Amino acid sequence: GRTIDKLASESWAFKGVAEGDAKWFRVVIPGAPDTLDSDGTQFRIQGTIGLSTSGDIQLSNTTIAVDNTYNLNRFKLTWPV
Repeated sequence: GRTIDKLASESWAFKGVAEGDAKWFRVVIPGAPDTLDSDGTQFRIQGTIGLSTSGDIQLSNTTIAVDNTYNLNRFKLTWPV
């Protein structure tokens, strides 16, 4: 398979755009509509968010506030060829 894996030496961060407990994420092409359709025509990557050892993205705290910046402890996605 193929993998995107954040190296421990790298710093990845994001800014909160909504408040709440983060459980999943979605990446869409900038400018593309995210219509939540299931017909497979919209390019997107989505996955889970958890603490320490669970989730495709691991955070030290999953409680998110608008405009706060959060560091990703780990980011790993794997998919078949």
